[in-house]
Amino acid sequence: QFFLKLDEGSGTSLTNSGSTSGYTASVTVSNSNPVWDTGVGGSNKALKFTDNVNGSYIGHSQLPTEDVGDNFTLGLTFKVSTDFTGGDSNHHHLWKWNHGDLGFWQMNMSNDGYIGTAWYNGGWVHRVGTTDASDNAWHTFFVTCTSGRSIKGYLDGTQEFSSTTNRSGYAGNDVDWIGHNGGSGVISYDNAFFKNTVLTASEISSLHDLLVPALSDAWVEEGT
Repeated sequence: QFFLKLDEGSGTSLTNSGSTSGYTASVTVSNSNPVWDTGVGGSNKALKFTDNVNGSYIGHSQLPTEDVGDNFTLGLTFKVSTDFTGGDSNHHHLWKWNHGDLGFWQMNMSNDGYIGTAWYNGGWVHRVGTTDASDNAWHTFFVTCTSGRSIKGYLDGTQEFSSTTNRSGYAGNDVDWIGHNGGSGVISYDNAFFKNTVLTASEISSLHDLLVPALSDAWVEEGT
């Protein structure tokens, strides 16, 4: 597993605080994108992509997975501007993987700001949620997949969609990146999460609360 911390605030090497040795990640910059920005809560850092810049992404290698068809969980902490518009078939790629002829899968956002996932096995299949997340606020998005072809998507700790269908699996040592591809607008990432098991709904809800804590109760003066 890994938990990718995007809080360094400088440089291009990213910290893996997970348990898998040998995992690496780096920021690939094109035309001054992405840039370091303020993260969740205002105290840590995030990576901000200011527009669709070809060649800008967080690149991965040696992901801790085994064979195609594994059980796994993916997660992101992200923020998308209100003026966001999608790209490739109106689906902006947040986290994308390509394993040669075995197919593709993606974590996406639709043209109208709905989070979803997609995979390719002879044709693209999309599953999209029902909540607009292009509101310039921090969110979490988790996707779980099982070798039994069950897929579930969670926005902010709440299940948005599910599907049981043919899909591509997930494997390491291939083209795998988080970034800004096929869309227009501003998008930021604070953390990324991977585990080669399927987390429960309760575990995902707890991770959301950890990554995007609720605002503290505001003090309100009572009238006299």
